[in-house]
Amino acid sequence: MILTFSLTLNYLNIGQAAEQQPKASPISIAPRVSARVVCRKLTLPELTELLNLQARVDALTIHEDLEPLFSKELLQKFIAKPMTYRLGVALDGNKIIGVCSSTNDAREYNVQVSFISSEVSTEEGNKHAHVIKLFVAEGYRGQGIGQRLLEQSIAAARLAGCLDLQLFVRSDNLVARNLYKKYLDVWYVSDLKQGEQGIVMGLFFSKEMRSAKIKAVEEKLAQLKKVAESNPLEAGKLICNVQRRLEWLKRTREPAS
Repeated sequence: MILTFSLTLNYLNIGQAAEQQPKASPISIAPRVSARVVCRKLTLPELTELLNLQARVDALTIHEDLEPLFSKELLQKFIAKPMTYRLGVALDGNKIIGVCSSTNDAREYNVQVSFISSEVSTEEGNKHAHVIKLFVAEGYRGQGIGQRLLEQSIAAARLAGCLDLQLFVRSDNLVARNLYKKYLDVWYVSDLKQGEQGIVMGLFFSKEMRSAKIKAVEEKLAQLKKVAESNPLEAGKLICNVQRRLEWLKRTREPAS
């Protein structure tokens, strides 16, 4: 199943998805990535090669399950801004069998600002990483490849000076959520179309950003409570949603710096 992360979210129509998070499993040894599988970032020449479909003996090939993820538009965007976009892959020989695409500037990728930092102002220069897609071909799953790709994306975002990293996952995708919860925390839940729900999960790299985010939500809650004094019906549901979000944020793991 391809994990496609939505770029537009309805604001905080909280359901039960986060309450039904998969329980932490007992500590176990992570699956070992096959010795022949290498996880790394694609180089600019390799991206260009894929775009131009150059035929060479040692040319990279793409597993058929992953072909829809390598559109011409996406490759052009990654080639044009190699410092902004990162295409991490898992290689079995010359065949790409796993991918984790991400950006160090989610606003440039047109993710809504409310999705990135919500009430916290986004000053110029502040970077927020966003995982766009994470997928491993069938037949290679259960070996820790997705975990390795995600770890590398997190490390790259931290090294690039991002304040945080986030992604979106559907609430019914328990396999993906079990992976993500090892590294990321629930930030909030959103209703999607046809009764489906999605979860925004993230990781703070900056204590200052985490504190500012919590403070901003506290201030919004205080404002809503004032509105509720004159219009309780209108503010009631929003107050419940913001309170729930504040609880989630306070439970997020605190950065070391």
